[in-house]
Amino acid sequence: MTCERTELNARQKADQTENTQDKLIADAAISGTRRVLNQFGSIDKDKNGFITLSEIDTMPDKKLAEALKGSHASIQAANDDEWFFENDGITRGDLQKFSAWAAEMPEATRKARDVRETVERNWSSLAGSDQRIRRHELARAADSGMFNQCDSEALRNGENDFTGIGHKVGKNSRKIKFPHLEERVREIESAYSPIRKFGNALSQDKPSW
Repeated sequence: MTCERTELNARQKADQTENTQDKLIADAAISGTRRVLNQFGSIDKDKNGFITLSEIDTMPDKKLAEALKGSHASIQAANDDEWFFENDGITRGDLQKFSAWAAEMPEATRKARDVRETVERNWSSLAGSDQRIRRHELARAADSGMFNQCDSEALRNGENDFTGIGHKVGKNSRKIKFPHLEERVREIESAYSPIRKFGNALSQDKPSW
């Protein structure tokens, strides 16, 4: 169970704001895909199991239609259920997979930000004299009893995502250098950009980015 931090520092407050925005965006994307699923039979005019751009144009809900058109390519590729190219239209499977993907986003981005903040804040004690962190150093720190529950959880999440965070350093094994933490957050945020695009198009209050 994810612990709840109290008495947040400035970075944690900023991360919490982004986490809240991600939850709102994901909820909007999930709601949108469910609405399309509920209307699938009426949108799919030729009853071939695919929603095309021309069929979207006939939808009475114009806001949902515009959001769907803007994300048509991303959604129809979500389930990989066509031969060769994903270009026949959106299927029920695509919508279900896209919704499940949206549901993953808030926790994935929250974890990455929490790992970044925790490891950066404790960098001097974790990295040692070589200013690099190895997997076993994160594991040892997480089990050491020297950190509170939230920090220990973040360190364990960092260990679990070590391959994604750490880079090859010379001929040696992967190691985390300070910039890698921010790089990983941006990488994970970017991976969910199709969810952000669709969710933002449906949100009443769009984030400034």
